[in-house]
Amino acid sequence: MYSIGSLSNLGKNDTINIHDAASAIVDSVTYPVGFPASGTSCNRPFGAAGAVATTAGWVCSAVGDAYGSAKSDDVALTTYNTLENGVLVPHLETVARFDVGNPGQYAQAAAVPEPRTYAMLIAGLGLLGMVLRRRGTQAPAII
Repeated sequence: MYSIGSLSNLGKNDTINIHDAASAIVDSVTYPVGFPASGTSCNRPFGAAGAVATTAGWVCSAVGDAYGSAKSDDVALTTYNTLENGVLVPHLETVARFDVGNPGQYAQAAAVPEPRTYAMLIAGLGLLGMVLRRRGTQAPAII
């Protein structure tokens, strides 16, 4: 489980907290002021486990992909203060952000059985029918 501090949107100088089952913070990631705020969103493939579950196996967004990913072209304005020689000095920082991400719609393609799967199903049902016929068993009558 994770949380984004007390905010609903993630921005610069925010922290992502990672919690265990008892809701204790076990790790956190902070993007400080001055950190380049560009990136690409990635999604773990559905049902991935083991080595594929690591970030190397994730599917990253690309402009124009099947999920509607796009590149932003906004400029972030960040204000912050520093303490210099006992005096609070205000700062304004502008950072061009060119993030690539999808609009929260990531879907796996539906699984479609291969023709050999159907062939195995039909062969299995045929074999089951032959076994029942050789035994000469009849289904019990339902009264």
